[in-house]
Amino acid sequence: MILLALLAVTIMARADYEEFADRPLDVSCYPQVVAEETKHDFGTIAATDGSVTHRFVVTNVGEQPLLIVSGKASCVCMRLRYTITPIEPGEHGTVEVTFEPTGKSGNVSQWATVTTNAYNRATNACNKQLNFTITAWVEP
Repeated sequence: MILLALLAVTIMARADYEEFADRPLDVSCYPQVVAEETKHDFGTIAATDGSVTHRFVVTNVGEQPLLIVSGKASCVCMRLRYTITPIEPGEHGTVEVTFEPTGKSGNVSQWATVTTNAYNRATNACNKQLNFTITAWVEP
């Protein structure tokens, strides 16, 4: 009898799953993030002139506050700063990348990644990442 009850519950749960499995997920209630640009070329810079900085702008196009929860850079030659307060719907935040060219020469390409609480369809979790790339030609 217990076995039949478990079987009935399993079948009903499977039917409920199949009913909703093909429906698209409504992510409109989550924060959603858009970056105005994700690449910046500093052009030709001199290694002796010191660091250069670019500020990327991100916008919360969702319905809940957006948080940038972490960030990392590809090289110790880069510093990363980003908005740490909640970015309200329709508002903007920044991701500031500073590149220190000392010791570098020629074509340089580096990246920075920030993780947000926006919905990420690939992982089905609220951990969307944005990647930003900077490039430069560094004269010694």
